Parts: sequence; structure tokens; C-alpha cells
Amino acid sequence: MIPVLLALLIDVTNIHDSGPGSLRAAIEQANAVCVAEDCAIKFQQLPAGSVIEPLAPLPPLTSCRTTIDADLRVTLSGARAGSGSGLVVHCGAVHDLAITGFTEDGIRVLGPATIQESRLTANGLRGVSVVAPGATVLIRQSELSGNVRSGLFAWDAELVSVTQSKLNGNGASGAYARVGKLDIVNSEVQSNREFGVALDRGVANGYLHNNRIEGNVGLPIDWHLDGPTPNDSGELDRVPNAPVLGSVRYDPQQRETFFTGIQTGNATNWGVLVTYRVDLYLDGEYVASYSLPEQQGEFIFPLEFRLLGDHTGRRVNMVTQVRRQNDVERWLTSEMR
Repeated sequence: MIPVLLALLIDVTNIHDSGPGSLRAAIEQANAVCVAEDCAIKFQQLPAGSVIEPLAPLPPLTSCRTTIDADLRVTLSGARAGSGSGLVVHCGAVHDLAITGFTEDGIRVLGPATIQESRLTANGLRGVSVVAPGATVLIRQSELSGNVRSGLFAWDAELVSVTQSKLNGNGASGAYARVGKLDIVNSEVQSNREFGVALDRGVANGYLHNNRIEGNVGLPIDWHLDGPTPNDSGELDRVPNAPVLGSVRYDPQQRETFFTGIQTGNATNWGVLVTYRVDLYLDGEYVASYSLPEQQGEFIFPLEFRLLGDHTGRRVNMVTQVRRQNDVERWLTSEMR
């Protein structure tokens, strides 16, 4: 997000499809002049609740130094736009904008971009699609829900990072990644009609932590889009083995619930030292983590979590994260079943 006080302001003053003061003209101006200076496209003169309905696709945003900042005042609707996406972003940022009803994607990202505090809902394909080789795409405090296909479709990027966002009620998966790195942290992934999070074979790192993942038709977290993948003793597929739940027992004297299970793996197969951490989820919500002591070679490690109160009868999931010790920023998730 570009600080407004330091940016050239380009005002959208009406909801017309084109002409002076329109969003179309503002994007064209930003692409032309915002090369050496920061720009912010603002909607300050429009009343809250304004709806802009383009009659044809808007021009793509190509200025890396431009933020489209709607201040939660404006909805961009595809009701009269014909085919296409709400916005196509080659570079730049989108802040506080609602985009709905387009036949394709809410936002199609083709390069480095930030999407913050925006609502991408009820679009004909995805909330956000990313085809941005080598780029980093940040999605913050946004909602990608109720789209006909996936909420997030990350076809190609170096990193797509999602934090404090909602990916709920989409017609396919909440999030899909084909290659690169996908982080989803402090977010909701609920009630999607396929997987919660689908990680394809080309994904190098998938880090999911402190989320709420529930009510999805497929697995909460799936590798290879094929349902449960059997654990293998050597972890030869370079996907961490999923934890296996053992028992759930409440001790009335200690007033604690005990969750047991096992974690298997092969700590030497990764080529470097690795750290294993197991996260515990109850009814789809993250509640606790346990870091395994350093393991050597092939191992079977008993797991035990203890939580105050009676939690019997709740749905229990465990998921493992593996971090290579030469890459402190990157974790790789197992499936969640």
C-alpha cells in the first residue's frame, strides 16, 4: 500500500464506464504517468455504496507504483461487462475494493501485486487467479468467497502469501496451487465444494498455520488432488507423512483431555536437517502445536497433546509441518485428513 500523503492522487469522480473522472480513465492515466512516481487511484468524491458497472473489460493495471484504493466505498460489478475479469493486474496494488459478478476472475494477477482488505465474491471463475512466474503476490485481510470455481487459483508464482483472509463457499477448492510456494496463515477455509487447500505436485513449499479449515467436501489439505495419499516410511515423495490419530481420552481428575497419535518419517531423506512440528485442530480450528525433538533416519514418534477441559466428541485433525534448517522461512505441510 502506497502512503497517500506521498502519492499522486488520481480521483475517480463518477461511476461512468468511460470519460473524464471514470475508473477506466484513472487506470489509463496511472499506466501512462505513474512510472517514476507513486500514485493512488481514490474514490473520495463518490458516496459510500457506489457501484461501478463497466460496459467492457477495464484496461489492465501495469504501473507497479499504483494502488487502487477504494476505501470500502465502491463495488466493481460485472453485471454489464460481458466476458472478462474485474481487474487484470500486471503490477501494483488493490486495496479496499469489492469485485463481484464478473464472468471470469475477480482479479487476474500477472505479476507482483498486493491485494488488501478487498472482497472478491460471486465471480464466474475464481476470486483471484495468479499467473505470475517468479513473482510474489500478497493477499491480506481479504475475502475470496462464493466464486464458481476456486477462491484462489495460483497457477504460477514464486510465492503466494495469504493472511487473515476468508476463502469460503467456493465451487471448487478454497485455494489451489500448481507450483511455487503457498502460505496460508490466520485465515478461514470453509465450506468449499472440493478440497479446502489443494497442492499440486509442482508446489515446493506449502505452509498452513493457525487457520480454521472445516466443512469442505474434500480433504481439508490435499496433495496431488487425489484424496488421501498413503504415508510412506521414507517420505520419498517429499511430502511429510500425515500424523495418525490414536485416542482421545478425558481425565476427570486432572480435568484434561489427552490426544495421542504417532508421527512417522525419515529425517535423513530430506538431504538436510529438518524440524518436525505437529499442529492440532479441533472442529477445524487450530489449537496447539508440538515440536518433535531432533530425529535421525527413519522414525516412529509417539504424540501426545493435553488440553484443559473435556474435548471428547469434537472432531480432531492433526497436520505436520516440516522445516529444512537451512531455510528458516519455509515450511512444508502434510495432508490434513
